[in-house]
Amino acid sequence: MDIRAFFLTLVVVPLAACSGSYQPVTGTAGAPGSRRADQGAAACVDFNQPGLGTEFGGAASSPSGSLAWTENAIPVSVEEFEQGAGSTAYNVLRTEIPPAGFGLSDGTTARANSIGARFDFTGLPFAARTVRFHFLHRGGTENLRVNGSRAFVGPLTAAPASLGGLTVAAASSPVAGGSQGTITVSGGVIGAVVVGGEELWLDSVCAYA
Repeated sequence: MDIRAFFLTLVVVPLAACSGSYQPVTGTAGAPGSRRADQGAAACVDFNQPGLGTEFGGAASSPSGSLAWTENAIPVSVEEFEQGAGSTAYNVLRTEIPPAGFGLSDGTTARANSIGARFDFTGLPFAARTVRFHFLHRGGTENLRVNGSRAFVGPLTAAPASLGGLTVAAASSPVAGGSQGTITVSGGVIGAVVVGGEELWLDSVCAYA
Protein backbone atom coordinates (compact mmCIF):
# COMPACT_ATOMS: atom_id res chain seq x y z
CA MET A 1 0.00 0.00 0.00
CA ASP A 2 1.22 3.49 -0.80
CA ILE A 3 2.48 5.14 2.42
CA ARG A 4 0.28 8.22 1.90
CA ALA A 5 -2.84 6.03 1.47
CA PHE A 6 -1.92 4.12 4.64
CA PHE A 7 -1.79 7.25 6.80
CA LEU A 8 -4.97 8.60 5.20
CA THR A 9 -6.74 5.40 6.31
CA LEU A 10 -5.55 5.92 9.90
CA VAL A 11 -7.07 9.41 9.94
CA VAL A 12 -10.36 8.77 8.16
CA VAL A 13 -11.49 5.65 10.04
CA PRO A 14 -11.42 7.16 13.56
CA LEU A 15 -13.18 10.29 12.32
CA ALA A 16 -15.96 8.21 10.79
CA ALA A 17 -16.39 6.30 14.03
CA CYS A 18 -16.89 9.56 15.96
CA SER A 19 -19.38 11.12 13.54
CA GLY A 20 -23.16 10.87 13.69
CA SER A 21 -26.26 12.81 14.66
CA TYR A 22 -27.86 13.11 18.09
CA GLN A 23 -29.67 9.98 19.28
CA PRO A 24 -32.31 9.96 22.05
CA VAL A 25 -31.18 8.60 25.40
CA THR A 26 -32.62 5.17 26.17
CA GLY A 27 -32.98 2.99 29.37
CA THR A 28 -34.45 3.31 32.90
CA ALA A 29 -33.67 6.01 35.43
CA GLY A 30 -30.56 5.49 37.51
CA ALA A 31 -30.34 5.33 41.29
CA PRO A 32 -30.21 8.56 43.32
CA GLY A 33 -26.90 10.29 42.83
CA SER A 34 -25.87 8.23 39.80
CA ARG A 35 -25.35 9.48 36.27
CA ARG A 36 -28.65 9.55 34.43
CA ALA A 37 -29.51 6.36 32.61
CA ASP A 38 -33.15 7.13 31.93
CA GLN A 39 -33.16 5.15 28.76
CA GLY A 40 -36.41 5.14 26.89
CA ALA A 41 -36.99 8.80 27.79
CA ALA A 42 -39.16 10.39 25.15
CA ALA A 43 -38.58 14.01 26.23
CA CYS A 44 -36.54 15.67 28.96
CA VAL A 45 -35.92 19.09 30.43
CA ASP A 46 -32.21 19.16 31.28
CA PHE A 47 -32.10 22.94 31.86
CA ASN A 48 -29.83 23.47 28.89
CA GLN A 49 -32.01 25.92 26.96
CA PRO A 50 -31.58 29.07 29.07
CA GLY A 51 -28.06 30.35 29.46
CA LEU A 52 -26.19 29.48 32.62
CA GLY A 53 -27.16 31.89 35.39
CA THR A 54 -30.47 32.93 33.81
CA GLU A 55 -33.07 33.88 36.42
CA PHE A 56 -36.88 33.71 36.40
CA GLY A 57 -39.47 34.72 38.97
CA GLY A 58 -40.08 37.65 41.24
CA ALA A 59 -36.39 38.47 41.54
CA ALA A 60 -36.26 38.73 37.73
CA SER A 61 -39.57 40.63 37.43
CA SER A 62 -41.30 37.66 35.76
CA PRO A 63 -44.99 37.54 36.71
CA SER A 64 -46.22 34.39 38.41
CA GLY A 65 -47.51 31.95 35.82
CA SER A 66 -45.31 33.29 33.04
CA LEU A 67 -43.47 31.06 30.59
CA ALA A 68 -39.75 30.83 31.34
CA TRP A 69 -38.65 28.69 28.37
CA THR A 70 -39.57 25.60 26.35
CA GLU A 71 -37.21 22.64 26.09
CA ASN A 72 -37.94 19.56 23.98
CA ALA A 73 -41.59 20.63 23.54
CA ILE A 74 -42.05 20.97 27.34
CA PRO A 75 -42.95 24.52 28.44
CA VAL A 76 -41.49 25.49 31.82
CA SER A 77 -43.21 28.27 33.74
CA VAL A 78 -42.71 29.81 37.19
CA GLU A 79 -45.35 29.93 39.93
CA GLU A 80 -45.82 30.95 43.54
CA PHE A 81 -44.46 28.62 46.18
CA GLU A 82 -46.68 27.50 49.06
CA GLN A 83 -44.81 27.73 52.36
CA GLY A 84 -47.64 26.33 54.48
CA ALA A 85 -50.16 27.89 56.86
CA GLY A 86 -51.56 29.92 53.97
CA SER A 87 -48.36 31.85 53.19
CA THR A 88 -46.68 31.96 49.78
CA ALA A 89 -43.41 33.16 48.28
CA TYR A 90 -42.25 33.97 44.79
CA ASN A 91 -38.50 34.44 44.60
CA VAL A 92 -36.22 32.97 41.91
CA LEU A 93 -35.55 29.97 39.67
CA ARG A 94 -31.99 30.06 38.33
CA THR A 95 -29.97 27.81 36.02
CA GLU A 96 -26.60 27.06 37.58
CA ILE A 97 -23.77 24.60 38.09
CA PRO A 98 -24.99 22.24 40.85
CA PRO A 99 -23.29 21.52 44.15
CA ALA A 100 -20.64 18.79 43.97
CA GLY A 101 -22.08 15.31 43.59
CA PHE A 102 -25.36 16.35 41.97
CA GLY A 103 -26.30 16.89 38.34
CA LEU A 104 -27.10 14.10 35.92
CA SER A 105 -27.23 15.76 32.51
CA ASP A 106 -24.80 18.24 30.97
CA GLY A 107 -23.69 20.15 34.05
CA THR A 108 -26.57 22.63 34.27
CA THR A 109 -29.36 22.31 36.81
CA ALA A 110 -32.10 24.58 38.13
CA ARG A 111 -32.06 25.97 41.64
CA ALA A 112 -35.44 26.86 43.13
CA ASN A 113 -35.26 29.43 45.91
CA SER A 114 -38.79 29.81 47.32
CA ILE A 115 -40.50 29.36 43.95
CA GLY A 116 -42.35 26.70 41.97
CA ALA A 117 -41.64 25.42 38.45
CA ARG A 118 -44.42 24.01 36.28
CA PHE A 119 -43.65 21.42 33.58
CA ASP A 120 -46.40 21.02 30.97
CA PHE A 121 -46.44 17.73 29.03
CA THR A 122 -49.67 18.28 27.07
CA GLY A 123 -47.86 19.45 23.93
CA LEU A 124 -45.78 16.30 23.51
CA PRO A 125 -46.50 14.01 20.54
CA PHE A 126 -47.35 11.20 22.98
CA ALA A 127 -49.27 10.83 26.23
CA ALA A 128 -46.90 11.13 29.17
CA ARG A 129 -47.67 8.21 31.48
CA THR A 130 -44.52 8.40 33.59
CA VAL A 131 -42.63 11.49 34.72
CA ARG A 132 -39.39 11.28 36.67
CA PHE A 133 -37.09 13.99 37.98
CA HIS A 134 -33.98 14.20 40.12
CA PHE A 135 -33.70 16.54 43.10
CA LEU A 136 -31.27 17.79 45.71
CA HIS A 137 -32.78 19.03 48.99
CA ARG A 138 -30.65 21.42 51.03
CA GLY A 139 -33.16 22.69 53.57
CA GLY A 140 -36.61 24.16 54.02
CA THR A 141 -39.68 22.59 52.51
CA GLU A 142 -40.91 21.66 49.04
CA ASN A 143 -44.09 21.62 46.95
CA LEU A 144 -45.38 18.95 44.59
CA ARG A 145 -48.55 19.10 42.50
CA VAL A 146 -49.75 16.71 39.80
CA ASN A 147 -52.50 17.43 37.25
CA GLY A 148 -53.83 20.39 39.22
CA SER A 149 -53.96 18.63 42.58
CA ARG A 150 -53.63 20.48 45.85
CA ALA A 151 -50.00 21.10 46.67
CA PHE A 152 -48.13 18.72 48.90
CA VAL A 153 -46.12 20.91 51.29
CA GLY A 154 -43.19 19.19 52.95
CA PRO A 155 -39.90 17.49 52.06
CA LEU A 156 -39.96 15.60 48.77
CA THR A 157 -38.48 12.65 50.63
CA ALA A 158 -41.87 12.36 52.37
CA ALA A 159 -44.04 12.89 49.28
CA PRO A 160 -47.44 11.16 49.48
CA ALA A 161 -48.05 7.91 47.63
CA SER A 162 -50.75 9.52 45.49
CA LEU A 163 -51.44 12.98 44.03
CA GLY A 164 -54.01 13.93 41.43
CA GLY A 165 -55.14 10.31 41.19
CA LEU A 166 -51.66 9.16 40.17
CA THR A 167 -48.98 7.17 41.95
CA VAL A 168 -45.99 9.02 43.41
CA ALA A 169 -42.81 7.17 44.39
CA ALA A 170 -39.90 8.86 46.17
CA ALA A 171 -36.41 7.38 46.41
CA SER A 172 -33.63 9.24 48.20
CA SER A 173 -30.34 8.98 49.99
CA PRO A 174 -28.62 11.31 52.48
CA VAL A 175 -25.84 13.61 51.31
CA ALA A 176 -23.86 16.32 53.06
CA GLY A 177 -26.27 19.07 54.03
CA GLY A 178 -29.43 17.30 52.92
CA SER A 179 -30.63 14.53 50.62
CA GLN A 180 -30.93 13.74 46.93
CA GLY A 181 -33.06 11.34 44.97
CA THR A 182 -35.82 10.89 42.43
CA ILE A 183 -39.56 11.40 42.27
CA THR A 184 -41.51 9.19 39.85
CA VAL A 185 -45.13 9.90 38.93
CA SER A 186 -47.03 7.18 37.04
CA GLY A 187 -50.35 5.37 36.71
CA GLY A 188 -52.14 7.47 34.10
CA VAL A 189 -51.82 10.39 31.73
CA ILE A 190 -49.81 13.23 33.26
CA GLY A 191 -50.64 16.71 32.00
CA ALA A 192 -48.44 18.79 34.28
CA VAL A 193 -46.21 18.56 37.33
CA VAL A 194 -45.34 21.50 39.58
CA VAL A 195 -42.35 21.21 41.89
CA GLY A 196 -40.73 23.89 43.99
CA GLY A 197 -38.69 24.47 47.09
CA GLU A 198 -36.78 26.85 49.29
CA GLU A 199 -33.33 25.32 48.77
CA LEU A 200 -33.96 22.81 45.98
CA TRP A 201 -32.02 21.80 42.87
CA LEU A 202 -33.69 19.97 39.95
CA ASP A 203 -32.29 18.03 37.01
CA SER A 204 -33.50 15.73 34.23
CA VAL A 205 -37.26 16.18 34.33
CA CYS A 206 -38.25 13.43 31.89
CA ALA A 207 -41.55 12.28 30.42
CA TYR A 208 -42.07 8.73 29.16
CA ALA A 209 -44.81 7.33 26.94
